[in-house]
Amino acid sequence: MLGMSEILIILIVFVLPMSIALLTWKSASRQGNPVRNEFVSREPADELRESLLTAASGLKGYSVSFLSENTIQFKREYNPSWTIMLAVIGAFVISIFVLLVLLYRETETCTVQLSIGDLENKIQIHGSATEELLQRLVAIVGKQSEEESCLLMSSPN
Repeated sequence: MLGMSEILIILIVFVLPMSIALLTWKSASRQGNPVRNEFVSREPADELRESLLTAASGLKGYSVSFLSENTIQFKREYNPSWTIMLAVIGAFVISIFVLLVLLYRETETCTVQLSIGDLENKIQIHGSATEELLQRLVAIVGKQSEEESCLLMSSPN
C-alpha cells in the first residue's frame, strides 16, 4: 500500500504537470492563417480607424498597436499545439520538462494599412490572423466598401 508521502510525490511529479498541460491545451490557440486582403472604401479615414480598432475588442490574446497614423497592428502570442503534446508526453518522463515546454510561445501579427485618397481609401490587410479576427475585419471593412478584392492565401509569402 502506498504511503502518504508516495501519493504526494506521484501527485507532484505526474498529476500536477499533466493537469497544467491539459488546461493549457484547452486555452491554447492554433496558428492563424496567412492572409492578404485588399478593400476600397469611401468612408472617412477616422471612421475606418475607429471601426478597425473595435474589430479586435473582445478577442482573447490580441493586442493592438499603431505603427503609424495609418497602420494598425494586431499581435497575438499563443502556445503552439506541439508544445502541449510534448508537455503531455513529457509529464510521464520529467515533470519540470513540462513546465519548460509550456513557456515557449509564438507570436503572429496581422497588419492593417490605410492608404488615404481624395475620393477613396484603400485598406490592405496582411500577415497572419485567426479566422475570428479575419471575419471581424472583413465584416467591418467589407460592409463599408463598394468594390472589394479579396485574396486569401493558402501559404505564407
